[in-house]
Amino acid sequence: MTPPELEYRLRPGEQVLWWGRPSSLALAGRNDLAMLPILAIVTANAAAALFVPRGWHPVVTTIFRAAITASAISLILTYLTIVVRQRRQRCYAITRDRVLLIGGFAAGGFRGVPLETVRDVQLDANAKGRGIIALVVDGGRHAELADVADAPAVRDLLIAAIEAASGRATLRAIPPLP
Repeated sequence: MTPPELEYRLRPGEQVLWWGRPSSLALAGRNDLAMLPILAIVTANAAAALFVPRGWHPVVTTIFRAAITASAISLILTYLTIVVRQRRQRCYAITRDRVLLIGGFAAGGFRGVPLETVRDVQLDANAKGRGIIALVVDGGRHAELADVADAPAVRDLLIAAIEAASGRATLRAIPPLP
């Protein structure tokens, strides 16, 4: 079953040979730019909570600090929800006609690469088979399927699909990958 973000981008009658998501969908690491807004929210919350105007009643001060803290927590949770949804929308697919790269807003949106325009397929995989498949297309531009779980098998399927699209081979004997 194909994911919904891929389903509506398929042309009528287009057959998906393989689809997958990046194998690591981490929330955010220490060096991730997604952490910058969270740091800004925490800093602003600490500043607002620490610098309460003098002369306020202690109950009002407590309510003010609680409201600011709750607001900051809700902002952080909303932001993280958006980041996670954007990252989980990343999806790749190989069809008989093209390679689809689907990402959220931050990942560049949607891109369809016709198989006829692919000039080279480069694989950079680790010992476990996880890796990056780079497509060199007309004009020297690169498109990447990043963090693919079984990259050598996907690369072989992609090469077979490219050969079938150019008329040098048939693709009927190649079953879709699970």
